[in-house]
Amino acid sequence: MLTSREAQILLYLNRNFTKYITVKDIATHFSISERTTRYELKDIDDWLRQNDLPALDKKPKKGINFKIPKLQ
Repeated sequence: MLTSREAQILLYLNRNFTKYITVKDIATHFSISERTTRYELKDIDDWLRQNDLPALDKKPKKGINFKIPKLQ
């Protein structure tokens, strides 16, 4: 299960799905360290995989992106 902050991070990524967001930007937005942000993103990615959802799209030097898939 996701923590409240992890859920907020996932929604933040989804709201900004048109661009890649850096770990630093996420950390600044949520007033947490970059290391904590990385731990949270790992937990989010694990949760997505456990629930058969697409993983976070991570691009080195660009950032992270995620779009919630539409239900059919």
